[in-house]
Amino acid sequence: MRLSAFGGVWEIERTITNHLDGSLSRFSGTADFGTGPDLGQYREEGRLELDGGTVLVATRSYRWTDATDRIDIYFDHGGYFHGFGHAEVTPLAEHLCGDDLYRVGYDFQAWPVWTATWRVEGPAKDYLMTSTYRRTGQAIAIRA
Repeated sequence: MRLSAFGGVWEIERTITNHLDGSLSRFSGTADFGTGPDLGQYREEGRLELDGGTVLVATRSYRWTDATDRIDIYFDHGGYFHGFGHAEVTPLAEHLCGDDLYRVGYDFQAWPVWTATWRVEGPAKDYLMTSTYRRTGQAIAIRA
């Protein structure tokens, strides 16, 4: 997958299952990967509904870059986050942040619908976060 395939705006639906307290939170919003000279300037924003009903506005930014044989993802402050190879259909990556281990599995098999599933574990963290991306305005296929 080349970075150019991600250009533009995507809808995101996300669930976050906290294994420490059993809570389930949901995020609904958009991810803009940019186009032209801004391609790769990932900006996500939406509505995060916490278990219990509290609603927050949530935002996140990253920089996706297209290297010779891979896509590398950097935090908005410039530090390296993780990456995956262009030819991978179900790439895996991980990022160690202090004592917390972030593992991600991407799944591009149903492109242009794709998922990113994060498993995060550490001394005070234990959650599963699954995000489904689809092009803005794209119909959702219902399977019988």
